[in-house]
Amino acid sequence: MSSFKNPPLFDSVNKPYDRYVDEIRAWAFITDLEKEKQGIAIALSFPENDPSGIRDKVFNEIAVTTLKEENGVETLITYLNTLFSKDELCEVYERYTTFDRYSKTDEVKMDDFILAFERLYNRIKQKEMALPQVVLAFKLLEASKISHRDRQLVLTGVNYEQKETLFDQMKNSLRKFHGEQSLTSLESQACGTLTIKYEPKTESTFYTRKSQNFYQKYRGRGKEGAIHIIVNPIIEHMKISKMKIIMEI
Repeated sequence: MSSFKNPPLFDSVNKPYDRYVDEIRAWAFITDLEKEKQGIAIALSFPENDPSGIRDKVFNEIAVTTLKEENGVETLITYLNTLFSKDELCEVYERYTTFDRYSKTDEVKMDDFILAFERLYNRIKQKEMALPQVVLAFKLLEASKISHRDRQLVLTGVNYEQKETLFDQMKNSLRKFHGEQSLTSLESQACGTLTIKYEPKTESTFYTRKSQNFYQKYRGRGKEGAIHIIVNPIIEHMKISKMKIIMEI
């Protein structure tokens, strides 16, 4: 088993300060490193290029002999609090607004978005701001920024009568229809779902799905014949059903 000699990394941009302090206390409890060395180990772990300039500040303000004392970790945390600790009300408000304003962007995968959403929600729960399952589930759906049509599809995977598990249902439904596994599943199901036939007509015809049992017919000029393609709902969900070009032979 690892001896846990390396303390948690400090990151003033991507890691909340209170989370870092919790990690330091947990590390100090479990590490095999002697107490007299823990304060120095933490100070040396501060990155030199962090925007806060924390490494320079610590070594400029706290003597090495002080860090070497048995209570060096608490001395260091006390000093860090003067730099990064926030008023309790400000801290709670910041956590809430960060959670409330969070939404998915195009470059973020659905699975990663859900994990980040849960992480931010857990931070406000720590401050006694737990939300009802229904509110949390709908907030997740809204923050996913999917289209109205896709929202309706996701809602088909949710049983509103089971309100006590609505948030978990919503997560699972989003993953089912928009997660990485859903793409693989849809692609595999799509294989063999195209009906293709050749008709030697001067005017060509092809179809795209408008509802479950109805296909809209399109006509256009062809040369000697055209491929007729009928597309099923799965491919339509993959955004490739509205074929505007036909293959001429």
